Amino acid sequence: MRRRTWIVAASAAVAAGAAYGMPHLIHRLQAGCGFPPASPAPEKNVTVTARTLHSRVLHADVGIVQVDARPVGAAREAPLLIFALPGRDGLAAAHTAGLHLADYLGAAVRRKSRGARMLAIDSGSSYWHARRGGEDRMKMLIEELVVPATERAKLGRGSVAVIGWSMGAYGAFLAAEKYPQLFGSVCGVSVAMWRSAGEQQSAVPDAFDDARDFERNDLRRGAVQLGRTRVRLSCGEGDPFFPADQEFATILRAAGVRPEIAFSPGCHDDSFWQRSAPRDLAFLLGA
Repeated sequence: MRRRTWIVAASAAVAAGAAYGMPHLIHRLQAGCGFPPASPAPEKNVTVTARTLHSRVLHADVGIVQVDARPVGAAREAPLLIFALPGRDGLAAAHTAGLHLADYLGAAVRRKSRGARMLAIDSGSSYWHARRGGEDRMKMLIEELVVPATERAKLGRGSVAVIGWSMGAYGAFLAAEKYPQLFGSVCGVSVAMWRSAGEQQSAVPDAFDDARDFERNDLRRGAVQLGRTRVRLSCGEGDPFFPADQEFATILRAAGVRPEIAFSPGCHDDSFWQRSAPRDLAFLLGA
């Protein structure tokens, strides 16, 4: 059995080396990044629709991908409305397709017998908060998408969730902290955050206008606002943001939040995000 296992593992590594290139394969193995899972089976209970919002807040068009997943038979509870925020400069259509979110959501809905609608939104690059230059992507999210959609569907906060990846994960937590009355659940995957303004300035100088802007929008200061919110934090242990995410997990617990923490081998990439997606979406649906 051991010999067979090693043969299978070696064959998989050779195949991965052919796909990734041997130097890249060696780096991924040494860093503990891992590889994407097999593509999920297509789900028949899912409808995907792309549209464009002309934002009055941004004075620009914003791409949106809507994923509707229907349970088989009667739903156990009210449907879930999920707002999904990609990483920096991420397009909703590319992000949704690249991570197979429609099929992962469909599978989660089928298992949990709860319907869901996901709205994925183009991310831009302004870090989901009001900027000195005038862009305020958070205002667009809340005023033009979240509030109108929840009011139309007559949903309470327990049926509204926000999830994000990288910069979008920062935005998801910021939205949940600033508007706890709107979101019952939040999931951040590989949260792009820093432990200090100096650390941020040396890494991504344009993420905030200055140190005061960083402090105003520091997720660590707003953690206490998540006391009534279901929280999941997922990050790969080889991710450059892992130390900050670890610290954030500690701060959440100290603030009285009871987060579901999911730290495991992986890097800041689609491979980790695909492996994490089934559990992330199941959590939002009430797993």
